[in-house]
Amino acid sequence: MVERDRRRNERRQLRIEVQFGQDGPALTAKISDISLTGLFIDTLTTLDEGEKIFFQFRLPNETNGEYIKGEGLVAWKEEFVGMGIRFSRMRKSDWERMKVYIGQLEK
Repeated sequence: MVERDRRRNERRQLRIEVQFGQDGPALTAKISDISLTGLFIDTLTTLDEGEKIFFQFRLPNETNGEYIKGEGLVAWKEEFVGMGIRFSRMRKSDWERMKVYIGQLEK
């Protein structure tokens, strides 16, 4: 819980599907909030803090269907609730698309 208090970027509420896993996007869950530095995945299947995770998701405002893809680290988890992911690698073009979308979301 302390990790959430140290956020540098404000999170925005969002409910979209995400595919994720350790060796590639193998599981499906929901993102419940997102920022420029991370996201929260609602899932019963959590990984340990510090573990690497691959993810992909589509932004609801885009019609081309192209995924935002990246890697992150599990920053914190709550068993049977979900896990906070801190982004560690993402294409610049994906980050820019996400930045525009997040900027349009209400606080």
